Amino acid sequence: RFFLESVNAVFNERDIYTDKGERVKIDRMIIKEEQIDIIDYKSTYVQDMVESHKEQVNNYKKIVEELYPDKTIEGYIVFIKECDILKV
Repeated sequence: RFFLESVNAVFNERDIYTDKGERVKIDRMIIKEEQIDIIDYKSTYVQDMVESHKEQVNNYKKIVEELYPDKTIEGYIVFIKECDILKV
């Protein structure tokens, strides 16, 4: 629910391009007045993959920070099966 506070726009499967022209697809990007939430969905929690997932979200955050330098960027991984959220 906290994802929906003061929302200006919500994008699903949002394509974002790096400064090198590489395309990344962000599962969900929620744009608020002063913050952007980046959400990456995973079907299930796999301990061996958590660091890789965090790295992926941190990469998304860096890309979005370059596009929106005036906003705070937050990243989250949502594990669907476990109904759990990990802040990155």
